[in-house]
Amino acid sequence: MVWLQREHMTWIFPVYGSLIALLSVVVYRIAKKRGRVYIGN
Repeated sequence: MVWLQREHMTWIFPVYGSLIALLSVVVYRIAKKRGRVYIGN
């Protein structure tokens, strides 16, 4: 069980990271479309 969990962790992290990046792009595009983008802060 521990081995299986460790094996899954190796591919979950890159997928999770790319998912976060994709989500931030989607949120940015929605904000840009609404015309309320604050860069910085």
